[in-house]
Amino acid sequence: LNENPTYKVADIYSGIGGAGGINSASDSTILPLVFRNHFSWKSKFYIQNTLGTAQDIEVKVFKVGTSTPAVTEMYSNVGANSTLTVDFGNDPTYAAFGSGNGASGYAIITGQSGKVAAVADNIRDSSDTKFALQTYYTGFASDAVSTDLIAPLAFHNWFNWQTYITLVNLTGVTTTVTLKYESVNQSGDNPTVTNEVEVAPFEAFPFDMPDPAYGHPATGSGAMIITSDPSPIIAVVNNARGDFAAATPGLDPALATNKIAVPLAFQLGQDGSDWVTAVSVYNLDGGTISSDWVDINSDPATNTTSHSLPGTAGKKTTFHTVGLGFSDGYIGSVNFES
Repeated sequence: LNENPTYKVADIYSGIGGAGGINSASDSTILPLVFRNHFSWKSKFYIQNTLGTAQDIEVKVFKVGTSTPAVTEMYSNVGANSTLTVDFGNDPTYAAFGSGNGASGYAIITGQSGKVAAVADNIRDSSDTKFALQTYYTGFASDAVSTDLIAPLAFHNWFNWQTYITLVNLTGVTTTVTLKYESVNQSGDNPTVTNEVEVAPFEAFPFDMPDPAYGHPATGSGAMIITSDPSPIIAVVNNARGDFAAATPGLDPALATNKIAVPLAFQLGQDGSDWVTAVSVYNLDGGTISSDWVDINSDPATNTTSHSLPGTAGKKTTFHTVGLGFSDGYIGSVNFES
């Protein structure tokens, strides 16, 4: 959990491992969503040299819709296990990327001698704290690309939430990406909508669900199934409301598991200004999803509440603390199994 004391905003990001997978240290790490004053959004990169010796680190930044880097910058002799801060949103080194609306894209960060890890800090700069937002996400390992991805949480006008997906093609071949939206609890027609887009080599393509050209339901909450042919891709899913936002990776279904742990869940109130937890579980095969909610700092033998919900193959199932009847002030952890 990191907080910005000026704007009173915060976000959480996951730790970065070294054993493979999307959130792993890698010789090259991808930040698929970066900004320079794009609708007041700015990015900082926190880049760690994971080696026990110093190394040079290269940063390349690409604008949306382009296939060549706007800026390439080398940072020399970054210390062992130390973190380099790149103020991408403000540093004049990156002036050629541009600034203002349209100045968005992705970054490739490469260790010249070995693995690096990176976190993107995206903040919407506003003097009005109601409109100030901050989102963190960990860099994507360059070998975590896939031709099959799932965005388990995708919205179109769902309680003012909207979803924007950035598709990044890191190969030298144009690829056709199919995005199939499976709506749940939809209001309106077309609960399933399919679109195809072409993503050029090394391009970041913005797929914005609110765009009426894509024909999504007037209101909907669901999941997006993403396939790419012939090239594997990376996808980052940005879910945003006027006063909240979160960036998460598209997930490779080959890495799905029948057990998931959620270390922090809470229901701090229900008046619209308090935090509650909703967990969306995407079900590949169907079948019942069970959950055990354990009170914080307690004996699981006597302080566990169990809830099960039916699952449907190819759909998401949502567990919401309010709907499950938890009392205000609840804090705990959850284990899911299917």
